[in-house]
Amino acid sequence: MSGVIPVTKNGITYALFILGRPVVDGAKFFTQQTDEFQVGIIERPAGHQVKAHQHPGRNETVRQTSEFLYVEKGKAKVTVFDDDWAVLHEQVIEAGDIMVSFRGGHEFTMLEPIRFIEVKQGPYPGDASAKVFKQ
Repeated sequence: MSGVIPVTKNGITYALFILGRPVVDGAKFFTQQTDEFQVGIIERPAGHQVKAHQHPGRNETVRQTSEFLYVEKGKAKVTVFDDDWAVLHEQVIEAGDIMVSFRGGHEFTMLEPIRFIEVKQGPYPGDASAKVFKQ
């Protein structure tokens, strides 16, 4: 299966699933410019050059910790919750799939042994401060 599945409630995006390694022409960002976390896929031909550059420092306030997951191998079921722990969506993810979590909660049930890459904003304050678990 391929495609992009946004998980929203009342116009607010809680999560985004990018399934099946979508083909893009050039650069395709799946997040909105106003999102606190930007995720895109870039494809360029051999010989293409991105000119040397830097990203200037900015003072931004991070209001939510966003997470990016890329599944290298295996399979898991992801459950996405709103801020009050109501289930918004369940999605099976597997090799090549991406999940971006912007807010609310999430839970993973591993359906096969899995390996994924996770990226989120830092610094990391430790488990006691970084996570609130469902009761």
